[in-house]
Amino acid sequence: MTSEFERLLAPDTPLDEALRLFAHLRTTPAEARAIEAVLARAVYAVVREPLVVAVASALVDRGEPVAAMQALTRATSSEALMLRAELLAGGDELAAALALVERVLLRDFDWPGARERHARWREALGVSVVPRADPSTTMMTSAPEAPFRLLREVGRTRKPVLLKRGMAATLEELLMAAEYVMSEGNYQVILCERGVRTFVDHTRNTLDLAIVPAVQRLSHLPIIVDPSHGTGKRNKVVPLARAAIAVGADGLIVEVHHQPDKALSDGAQSIYPQQFADMVGEVRQIARILHRDVPDGIHLEQETPAAALAK
Repeated sequence: MTSEFERLLAPDTPLDEALRLFAHLRTTPAEARAIEAVLARAVYAVVREPLVVAVASALVDRGEPVAAMQALTRATSSEALMLRAELLAGGDELAAALALVERVLLRDFDWPGARERHARWREALGVSVVPRADPSTTMMTSAPEAPFRLLREVGRTRKPVLLKRGMAATLEELLMAAEYVMSEGNYQVILCERGVRTFVDHTRNTLDLAIVPAVQRLSHLPIIVDPSHGTGKRNKVVPLARAAIAVGADGLIVEVHHQPDKALSDGAQSIYPQQFADMVGEVRQIARILHRDVPDGIHLEQETPAAALAK
């Protein structure tokens, strides 16, 4: 039995053989030990996801859904996400389950059972598709929040689309969301990095600037950075804006307000007009070093707060 456990956990054991070993151990009194061994190894070493999914499925069969969810915490394969979605739905967490299914559909629209669950859970939540938008540029948050019919509907508008990365979306999911828009013939898509959710607490989100060169390596689409939503903190907006241009971002989207403390929303992340003017000068210098240009048409007119409020 010890040799079977060693082969099960050995990284050089072929995956098919490891899965067969685990399936065999499930039929023996050693099932619990096999599950514990895989989970214990996953704490300090990489365990192949199909094996983790097999262990999670075994836990579900044993009536331990909480342990199954914990086993799947770091799993990102479509099979793992679907199992997590089922567990969440069983716990009346339909919104979270729906988000996971939409991540799967962004990768593979024909994943078995995904479309059926997507439709059923959306109906249960009373979620409807947003009607066709009519602004000059449509801005939307991408996977896993954006429904697929909406992405395609936006693609039919023939208007420029600013597709903002969702806080839990991977690079692949962002690009696949763009593909849904472009599949309807609208190629005027701009990607936007606006921060992802991590464990840090010194910013609202973690601005993933590494995605800029990653997108530019894999796609022809331009990508801009939103350091305002990406940090949620005024004192971090300008430094991250400078860094975004330094890594090659095609543009910035920044919130500016002459009286941030009185802003109806997002005042904490809005910079003052003079800060914006200084930032433009700084990023222009950075861009020049990289042999790029910042348009000269960005001007700031000084005005009193009373005059600004009168507008």
